[in-house]
Amino acid sequence: LQKARLYVELGRNEEAIREGEKLINAVPDEEQFVVAVAEMMSQYGVKEKSISYLEKFITENKPASSAQLLLAGLYRDIKQEDKARQLLITAFNDPDLQLNSKLIVLGTYNTELNQAQTKKQSDPGKEKFALELFSILEKQYAEQENIHILGGDLYLTLGKKPEAQKQYLAAIQHGSTTFE
Repeated sequence: LQKARLYVELGRNEEAIREGEKLINAVPDEEQFVVAVAEMMSQYGVKEKSISYLEKFITENKPASSAQLLLAGLYRDIKQEDKARQLLITAFNDPDLQLNSKLIVLGTYNTELNQAQTKKQSDPGKEKFALELFSILEKQYAEQENIHILGGDLYLTLGKKPEAQKQYLAAIQHGSTTFE
């Protein structure tokens, strides 16, 4: 992995990708390596191969939530939102996946919805899906103030002020000292 990173720094992307492939072939069941190499490949224009490595890894190694998150992002990049959403639901239901990763994904959806609102556009499907992801997090992490802050932000973006207020109050009750 370090060798691949060095090749990237030297601008020798093809060699970096070859080193990454060697690593995946040598240790095909190590999620962190597959994710790191797939991420590198996707950054250097080899998204199809990156997707195939991740799909293969996920099929052979459950739950593989980090790989699912990356693959979902790649699916979103190539406009396969339905596939991405299926993976995200599975990943969000995995209690072993880090909360921060889940918050980043939901925050990204909130930002996209906020940008759409600014342009006077709406995407009811995306709104419903973002609320579904929030609901999963709220059930798993009811005591976490950050969940309620993001929930408040999401509801505020969607113009649901009473629900936003309820979430912000819950964040305060769970110890949030964030002035905003």
